[in-house]
Amino acid sequence: MKKLTIAIPTYKRPDIVAKLIHNFFEEKINDYAEILLIDDGPSEDLKDKLSEVIDKIKFIAHEENKGYCNTFCELFENCHTEYILITADDDKIIPEGIEEINEFLSENSFDFLSTRWLSNGKTYRGKNECIPITLLEVTDASNHAPGLIYKVESVIPLLPFLKERMRKNCSATFFYPQVVVLYLLLLQEKKCYWHPNASVEEGNRCATNLLSIDGNSYASVFNRWKEYLDFLDLFDNFLKINLSKQSKKNIQALKILYQQTAYERIDSAICLNHKNIYMDWVVDSIFYNIKRPSVIFRCIFIFLKNRIKCKSTLKMV
Repeated sequence: MKKLTIAIPTYKRPDIVAKLIHNFFEEKINDYAEILLIDDGPSEDLKDKLSEVIDKIKFIAHEENKGYCNTFCELFENCHTEYILITADDDKIIPEGIEEINEFLSENSFDFLSTRWLSNGKTYRGKNECIPITLLEVTDASNHAPGLIYKVESVIPLLPFLKERMRKNCSATFFYPQVVVLYLLLLQEKKCYWHPNASVEEGNRCATNLLSIDGNSYASVFNRWKEYLDFLDLFDNFLKINLSKQSKKNIQALKILYQQTAYERIDSAICLNHKNIYMDWVVDSIFYNIKRPSVIFRCIFIFLKNRIKCKSTLKMV
């Protein structure tokens, strides 16, 4: 029995995902893994494009778009192997990487693996050894979803938490369910590791078709601000979970560190979406604050003090 399922959520990319699925069979990837595809649209002609292999994969088509997080949850609910690797419809699977990771999973047991993800032959995410992921590394390890591997039975109990956050219109969960899952696994002291294996690499690099819950652009200033506030609320919700005293201290430290990223997140969104005013934004920020040197020095002192204290707390884990 196969231990791994390769799962692909797709939305309005029938030609690209059909090519990806056919490549799985041409490269014998199906010898090592089950294939699960959820069309979150649906695309009218995708089933026809997959007619030659449709009986060899598990294919689910939504009558209407449910969004990435809901589809993410559904992938786990429809997976019947021990592990699941979720990838994007516009990325490429590395056959020898799947063979290697399949052998590794047959000999070892983990709750989460962050494998290397390649872009133009270079490592975009990953480390060269199998070592534990720390709470300080959650974003680096899981912000980019393709190629992450989960033990299904470890994640299934976390899905109600994700769905409840979705009911509250949480942008953090809407766009980054994999990040929320990794936080929860680490807070429960599960085995979450980096792995040097490269199973997925960048493919067509299609423009994202993700929109926020309110229909705004994924990277808009409004959405980045809402996402920031929702992550802070998420950390507060973690504190309500039955966790150890040390885990709760870790969450409080994570929240403070996240609070310190507010300017960076808004600045990057303005740079991306409003290039015509970005220079004015930067210069005005400098001149506005340079008028208040005592406030600036006080803020820098508090910022650094909190940062050092929080990182020290998390490094003790």
